[in-house]
Amino acid sequence: MTTGGVFEVQGVPSGGVNTDMLPPSRVDDLAVVEVSYADATVTLSWTALGDDFDQGGPAHYVEIRYGRHFGQLADDFHGASSVNHSQVLQGSLTSPPEPGSAQTIVILLPDRGDNVTFVFAVRMCDEANNCGDPSNIVSANLEFIPEPVYVNDTITWVIVGCALGVVIVLAAILAWFCFRKARRSKPTESTQAASGRDNTAYTV
Repeated sequence: MTTGGVFEVQGVPSGGVNTDMLPPSRVDDLAVVEVSYADATVTLSWTALGDDFDQGGPAHYVEIRYGRHFGQLADDFHGASSVNHSQVLQGSLTSPPEPGSAQTIVILLPDRGDNVTFVFAVRMCDEANNCGDPSNIVSANLEFIPEPVYVNDTITWVIVGCALGVVIVLAAILAWFCFRKARRSKPTESTQAASGRDNTAYTV
């Protein structure tokens, strides 16, 4: 803000200076908080703005539009589909909170599945239907993603321990059989002595 000095106001509306000519500011922090494939919903959140830019009381209502492609909202915001009250499962389009507060709305979407993506943009308007510029554009994918499967670590270690135990037991049994076989194939001392006495070259 700065001092204007001496100036003259021209083109004052017929209703006088009390006519509301200032729209709410542009929402610039729209974000997708959560997406539910099971419920076909998306949760949007942004910072609520004032009636006049970011000042005054809360804006009168919020307009949310969505499409399937970024260009639909970037090039023609007014031509995109508008979220109606029947699609709002949580939150309100007509009761924005105080300026600076977080506003959250859960929206029911008409479609879900493979390669189903929606883009969203919002703008806030006052009681005189002065509306701010469309917000930043966000996207939400409603493709089914399976839940991750978590394996119990205790069960995993028990299975690994049992497998190692079986391997150790089998190795011990194999070693024992090899040892017995080696002993059977080795001649004893008595056998060696008898072989010597049977030899014709043996002398006392």
